[in-house]
Amino acid sequence: TADPDTRLLHGQSLTLTLDGPSVGSPSMQWKSPENKITKADKTYYVSRLRLQDSGTWSCHLFFQDQNKLELDIKIVVL
Repeated sequence: TADPDTRLLHGQSLTLTLDGPSVGSPSMQWKSPENKITKADKTYYVSRLRLQDSGTWSCHLFFQDQNKLELDIKIVVL
């Protein structure tokens, strides 16, 4: 959980965690502002933020019944 327009400093780490009930064991992808897609678990970690990491980060959930859910958070790197 984060506030809108979460601000972090260049070089800091970022941990994005999706919390909620595990319904149907969906597959997950995290998408960076540079549109890099990473398959991951409920947690995605960036060890050193860069200015290019500013923008909208997305978590995509894909369920077995073909439904999809997308959650977005905006991060500003200073």
